[in-house]
Amino acid sequence: MREFIVWWLGIEAVGLAAFPLTYAFFGRLPDRGFAFCKVVGLLLLGYGLWAGAVAGLIPNSRGSVILILFLIVRFLRSGWRYMALVEAMFLVVLAAAVYIRSFAPDIVWGEKPFELAFLNAVNRSEFFPPGDPWLAGHSISYYYFGYVMVSALSKLVALGTEVTFYLSLSLMAALAWVAAFGLVYNMIEVSRRRGWVTAEGLSLAPRAVVFGFSSASGTSTAPTTAPPCPRTAANGIRPSTGGGGRPPAWAPRSTSRSSPSSASSSETCIRTSC
Repeated sequence: MREFIVWWLGIEAVGLAAFPLTYAFFGRLPDRGFAFCKVVGLLLLGYGLWAGAVAGLIPNSRGSVILILFLIVRFLRSGWRYMALVEAMFLVVLAAAVYIRSFAPDIVWGEKPFELAFLNAVNRSEFFPPGDPWLAGHSISYYYFGYVMVSALSKLVALGTEVTFYLSLSLMAALAWVAAFGLVYNMIEVSRRRGWVTAEGLSLAPRAVVFGFSSASGTSTAPTTAPPCPRTAANGIRPSTGGGGRPPAWAPRSTSRSSPSSASSSETCIRTSC
């Protein structure tokens, strides 16, 4: 619980520091870019740390992260109702994602060990490019900026990568939620010519909130409702459920028994094309 609170406070500090920049850049939008401030702040923090470490100007350390964060800070102001709504959604989605991930916290499947190795390599390197975790004396010949952003936030909140690895995955879900909400909210408000920059501040429009919430919900649930691979369906391959043995409703029904060659080609499809 302590790690979650520290992680949340860290990304909040990054977002608030970057909000004046989004306020100036997205000043014509109804929410002044508040829904995007965390994404922009994390990008700026990661890029600043990466550029400084690559040039050899600043080391890859917590002090450098705090220095870059102070360079981003500006004066903060906007409509508090909209800000409170976005922050509440962000906190709820982040907490829900962390809770769900807590049921499977092991970093032992898929590409997770490789990703953790890259994150540790970035986190331990004083300057960039980081060292290759599998080939001593060589640098990583792979894209690694995403790991720089996670490492920068990990250094800011002083948490180990074994904790922030899955916290960062939960963070991506929360960032995607508020960004999708902010995008649709601003599109609706701009189309209605409401919520432009005024002295009174930002108004919270119920219709835009409803559609923004629906868009954010679709963004979070769409990846889990993808249809099956066409070639596996054509070969009558039914997805395994691991539970009661009953496949989902969309699973194709096999009308004939597959031959060994077709089963082999189906397995290839599953491994390579889906």
